[in-house]
Amino acid sequence: MSEVNSSRTKPEIKTLSIVDITLDPDLQPRAELDQNIVKLYCEELVDKTFNMDPVVVFLDNEGTYWLADGWHRVESYKISKRKKIKAKVYLGTKRDAWKYSRSANA
Repeated sequence: MSEVNSSRTKPEIKTLSIVDITLDPDLQPRAELDQNIVKLYCEELVDKTFNMDPVVVFLDNEGTYWLADGWHRVESYKISKRKKIKAKVYLGTKRDAWKYSRSANA
């Protein structure tokens, strides 16, 4: 895991509305999403009780949740019409999210 510049380095697990998560293309380390993975995740989400590992977001001082890891999961939740997703929430900046995204997908 990448080092985080924040007063709380241990994440808090929260359930977030997907619309509250900022999907900034600058934080996506891949050129594009693998649609086969998204499709597989959507198939697994047909079971309404199935939940994936939490995505990783960084919450900045302005209240923005920056998605750092979990792009395929968020996309599959959106396609599956799920409104909320579990997230590991770190305190940090967009830059912290960028650094984390690079280490998570290395």
